[in-house]
Amino acid sequence: MALRHGHSTQMRGYALLALPLAAVIGACTSCSSSVPQAAPVPSTASSSAPASLPVQSPAAAPSATQPKKATASSAPASAATKTVTNNRSKPTTSPTTSATQGDVTPLSSAAASGSGSASFKQLPGSTPALSASTTALYAAVADRNPKAARKALKAGAELEAQDSRGNTPLMRAVLNRDQKVAKTLINAGALPDAKNSSQDSPFLKASALGLEEVLRSALSHGANVNSVDRLGSTALFLASEEGQVESVRILLQHDVPLDKVNDLGWSALHVAIALGQGSNSSLSIVRLLLAAGANPHLSDPSGSNAFDLAEKRNLTQMLSTLRTSSK
Repeated sequence: MALRHGHSTQMRGYALLALPLAAVIGACTSCSSSVPQAAPVPSTASSSAPASLPVQSPAAAPSATQPKKATASSAPASAATKTVTNNRSKPTTSPTTSATQGDVTPLSSAAASGSGSASFKQLPGSTPALSASTTALYAAVADRNPKAARKALKAGAELEAQDSRGNTPLMRAVLNRDQKVAKTLINAGALPDAKNSSQDSPFLKASALGLEEVLRSALSHGANVNSVDRLGSTALFLASEEGQVESVRILLQHDVPLDKVNDLGWSALHVAIALGQGSNSSLSIVRLLLAAGANPHLSDPSGSNAFDLAEKRNLTQMLSTLRTSSK
């Protein structure tokens, strides 16, 4: 009897332990089905699904084991589904795309719009296309080859063609100080007053460089003695500035303007004194200019005349020359 009582007592203890455990398991089971679950937001990887079909979350789908009150969570899930669907149907524009929309080239913008009206336009300052004969002429100038230059001209080369800086073949020859090729081109009809993008011409540059043969040839072929560079300086001014005595002598044999001032207000006499610094070439140029009738009393923008300029620089010999020539 005592044994049975002990056994029944032990079984009652097991039962008492099992009851709380069952209650806990039952509570967890009902808890998992009653708590609303958030609808997962579809990722971009699922974009292959048709946009017209709603993406239903597991929480919104009814199941046999789910209580009816769990359907309350289907409303937020459906709203999230509609939001995702609507966002997917609208085209998106990234900030980078919109920021660069105004900076696209005409070709790319036409392609993007599908207009088909895109066209190419040559950029300003690019080297113009030259014919084969004109290219050969430029090559002959670079090689200092008068014979090759004449051959290119016979083949139809353009005398007034311009490179990317506006230099004609004649201007290239003058810059090379090649008097033979330059004279060949002038005799063939090249214009000595054709200006490049810096407003320099073969005639003006030949005066400054002291290319006497080119200068004589240019003058005999109608070079304009009144033409000026970008600072308003004449050929006589440039030759005086650079100390080119023979260029000054040649120019004075023509009707050149003696007292014409440039945009800085200086004449050929002013610049010969101020920049010549009393050198032998500057003294010779001053004598030539005074003998031709240049005005030593003409003032520059600071109010200084030829005498003042020489005195301020302590050019005693220059000052003596001025005084002697002015008597």
